[in-house]
Amino acid sequence: MKIEKNFFILCENAVLDKNNRVTIVNIYDIVNSVNIPAVLHQFTLAANFKVSREKRETLPSKVEVLVSVFAPSGKKIFDSPRQEREIDIKKDTQNIGILASIQGITLPEFGIYTIKLLVASKEIAQLSFEAKQKQI
Repeated sequence: MKIEKNFFILCENAVLDKNNRVTIVNIYDIVNSVNIPAVLHQFTLAANFKVSREKRETLPSKVEVLVSVFAPSGKKIFDSPRQEREIDIKKDTQNIGILASIQGITLPEFGIYTIKLLVASKEIAQLSFEAKQKQI
């Protein structure tokens, strides 16, 4: 099975309509805070990836998805609950979308944070954001 990222976005909110179209609200890559530790009250990750059958292999009926957040020091500060997404085993190629609303993550330091998207235990995408000291 081959898995490829189509997109992976950090935003304030995302909405999926009845036609499976995604509206993404307020994409960002900087979080301003006066003090550390700071709490990131809510953010949303919008992701989409392609699953393809390789040669004549049998696809699994489900694939596990996990999101991890790492502090600038490299310490893991968050793992999402593991989610399973169904795969249509009759299709050779298909896209699978994910919207994950995450709340209440404590940011222990200023600097560049990394968010990793793992599908079937393999990292397929990562993005970063900066926790920056807000000048008052």
